Order: sequence, then C-alpha cells, then structure tokens
Amino acid sequence: MGAFYASVTVFGADPESVAAVCDRPAFVASEAGVTVVFAEADDEGGGDLSEGALSAALGAVTLSVMLHDSDLLALMVHRDGEMVLQGCVPDPGEYFGSDVGDGLDALSGAVLVSALGRGDAAAVDVALADDVTFAEDRHEAVLRALGLPTWSVGFGYRYLAADPDTFEGPTPIHLD
Repeated sequence: MGAFYASVTVFGADPESVAAVCDRPAFVASEAGVTVVFAEADDEGGGDLSEGALSAALGAVTLSVMLHDSDLLALMVHRDGEMVLQGCVPDPGEYFGSDVGDGLDALSGAVLVSALGRGDAAAVDVALADDVTFAEDRHEAVLRALGLPTWSVGFGYRYLAADPDTFEGPTPIHLD
C-alpha cells in the first residue's frame, strides 16, 4: 500500500495568521514566505483542498496537494478562494479506466507557473512528464521546479501525528 497525504501551501501568510483562520486539527509549518498546512480533514478528503477556505479567509494564493496511493498527484491552485487550476498526474481517467478525471485541467508548467506566479515552467513540465515509480518523487520535483521547500513531501496530518520526529522541515505548530 502506498502513501496517502494532503497539504495546502499558503503563499505570503505567516503561521500565526494561518492558525487564526484554521478551524480544524492541523499542523502548520513555515519557511521562506510559505506556510504549509497539514490538516486532518484534508487527509480524510473533507477539508480545504477543493473548497479553498484558507485562500478565501487569507486573501491568498494556495497550492493544494493530494497524493493517492503513491500513484496519483493532484494539484489545485486557489486565488482569493476561487479555484484557478485543478489537475492530476497521471490522468485518473486513464489510470483507472473510467471517467473519474472528467473536469480536471490539463497540467503544464506554463499553466502552473502562471497560476502561482513563480517557478520554472520548463522544469515543471519535466517533473510532470517524468516516468516515476512513486508520486512522491513527482511531488518533490514539482516543488523544486516551483522554487518551493520540499520538506512537505511525504507528509500529511496522520503521518505527522504518528511520528513527528521524522519530519525534516521547520518545527510544526500543532493546532487542535
């Protein structure tokens, strides 16, 4: 069984501001102008990922990431609470042989970099196109191409709650 995790990266908001509007159990870690939220509800599929609540509450751009069974990497970008991009690699419709991926945007470096206002579009294209065994490797390559810290790779709320000593990023704040 592969990894399942989710996180929301908030651009330009400090951890205290994020904590003030985060109304659910979560871990929050911050570095270099980005704050990453690992919320329990997001790991369970019922949180901010599709709703953009943090983006709306903070008037910020967010990058939501969901990893499914170490196979699929879903990315969503919200700006001021509005979804501006939603895609998945590989295409879940092709992967599962169904229409599960209908309504997803085609992900490309140019589209992702434009939505976030940062990164190297060519490097994002390589990260999205590379044949990888584990989606965690794709997640890390995409973050590097976007110029973002990679310490969120492999972590969601449940992994941090179960074994916080394995986290190699800035010390997370636990919100109850």
